[in-house]
Amino acid sequence: MKDEIGAFIAKRGLRLETDAAKGQRTVAQREFQRGELILSIPPLFGFPKQRGEGEEGSANIECTDDRCCMCFCVLPLRHPRCSQCGVSQYCSPECLSAHWAQRHHFECLRLKAATENADYGRVKPGFRPWMRMVVGVNCAVDACAETGSRVPRWLRVQALAWARLVSHRDRHPCHILRQYEEISKVLGSPTGAVDALCRFGCNNFVATAEDDPSCAAIGHLCCPLVSLLLNHSCWPNAAYSFTRKGELVVSALEDISPGDEISLAYTDALQPRGRRRKELAAVYFFDCECTRCSGSTPHARIDELMDRDAKELLPSGLPTDFAMPAAVDSWVRTVVRELLAGDTRADALMLEVVEGQLPRDVSFAAYSHWCECQDECIDRVSADGSAQWLWPWAAAAALHVLAFYALVYPPAHPLIGHQCLKTAQLAWNALQSASKQSVADRALVKALATCAQNTLQAPALKRQASTILVLADEG
Repeated sequence: MKDEIGAFIAKRGLRLETDAAKGQRTVAQREFQRGELILSIPPLFGFPKQRGEGEEGSANIECTDDRCCMCFCVLPLRHPRCSQCGVSQYCSPECLSAHWAQRHHFECLRLKAATENADYGRVKPGFRPWMRMVVGVNCAVDACAETGSRVPRWLRVQALAWARLVSHRDRHPCHILRQYEEISKVLGSPTGAVDALCRFGCNNFVATAEDDPSCAAIGHLCCPLVSLLLNHSCWPNAAYSFTRKGELVVSALEDISPGDEISLAYTDALQPRGRRRKELAAVYFFDCECTRCSGSTPHARIDELMDRDAKELLPSGLPTDFAMPAAVDSWVRTVVRELLAGDTRADALMLEVVEGQLPRDVSFAAYSHWCECQDECIDRVSADGSAQWLWPWAAAAALHVLAFYALVYPPAHPLIGHQCLKTAQLAWNALQSASKQSVADRALVKALATCAQNTLQAPALKRQASTILVLADEG
């Protein structure tokens, strides 16, 4: 059992090794091509995001369970639930059966007992899914200990990885620890419950729907193997996604050579450096020293340029008057062109393009401005069909947003694929509008749609990109 994790990942071309600075790291033992699957595994436990979760005061008020416990999709009006525990709900009989076979069969009755406990109400509503997580993880670990080789190998590996995760209990805020202790009491103070909650708190993954352009959170995943293997980088070479089959999938964002460390981003790259590092220190308890935060690489310098203060120049320093003709800055066109060329990463050229730009043009503040501009145009056209003249502005804003994505995300990042698809749709609408403003041509629309098609994994999104390609060819 001691070497089971090593043997499991070795079959997938990975090796876990010690590292003087990080403690350990995972390196590739073979080449991985950009977009190639690196690892796919069901979580040890997962729970869907509740409606109202994350809103102000949500930890103290009842949130609604309105998502499937298997795939985290929004539940239809009529939907099945587990007939034994009555806790787990599903979007379809297929998800119910799949979840039962995957892990629910050994956690079902203990979940029911936990939710029927007379003291269940003492746990704040926002923390109740975490209590179910403790029950589910303990059930999985117990099943592995009791039945050994009779459980699936992926489950044994997840349980072994769980035992190796660090809880950092002494670094969690006191108010969080008090709630963890309350959960432990309600559960009858099982051994290690507080440690388990601390371990999950600094090692969980936020699940996002692979076909959602906004990449909004739909659930939380306890996937100890991936937490154990992959360190953080603000410029990662891999990204994870959550599939409708209930699996966490890690894919390569760039070509990876044997010996290269494989890393994920634990936080959103489109934040100022100080905010990223503060979040990493507060949630994951380490100081980020990746090449983007402390190196001398082109994307580290780009990060410094993005981090400049542009508040004094906003909003008057950026165009907001939609009555003026829509226009795309020359640096934006150059950066987008390099992105769509699809060659090796053009960091040095992108840095050369943006090095001389003012903070009003290249900064996180400028990025926020163009996001707001894009969303406002889309909302106004959606609300008023006569506002078709805003399509060129929407396309221009989307191109600016895409340029910022290209500066801070690796080329094959899913968010770049989503933004390419959105920009292609808006640029096509701009071409079809009555306006004579030209911010895009058919060649650009086709290039954007092709990039989206090559980057995105969800079949529905690939079909959307294909439709745009067909329209651009026929038009």
